[in-house]
Amino acid sequence: MNITDVKKIVNSQFGWVSNKTDKEDLIEEGILAFIEAKKDFDESFKTKFSTYAYHCITGKCKNYLKRKYDHYQHEVSINNFYDLESEVSNINLEVLDLKKKLKSLPESYQKIFELRLNVYTFKEIGEECGFSQSEIYRRYIKSLKILKDLLND
Repeated sequence: MNITDVKKIVNSQFGWVSNKTDKEDLIEEGILAFIEAKKDFDESFKTKFSTYAYHCITGKCKNYLKRKYDHYQHEVSINNFYDLESEVSNINLEVLDLKKKLKSLPESYQKIFELRLNVYTFKEIGEECGFSQSEIYRRYIKSLKILKDLLND
């Protein structure tokens, strides 16, 4: 695995990012993650380096996007306040529905989902729940699929 592979991973996983500057930043983040993965990789992980690096690269890119665009959620002008106020009741109903759907998940999946919503990393959740980072990721993705199916019913 090399820098060219990092660019391929970023383009394949984040091809939907149309802003050229953001795409370049993602590639930079991916390269940094690749370097960190090289430093941190341990043969005892019982996985190939390429698999480990792939998850490090995509994780760092996702965190970059989350950091970059999360602050927009907190910028609300006074003009939008009244529009938001009228939407709150609809959102509250949707949140209540989501909470009911979350209760139908297995208990360990609920905990993983809740911790992830509280901005825990997969590694931190794994330490908390006693599972590997990759197992936490699989369970999180599975819980998202279950919730998506439940919400579409």
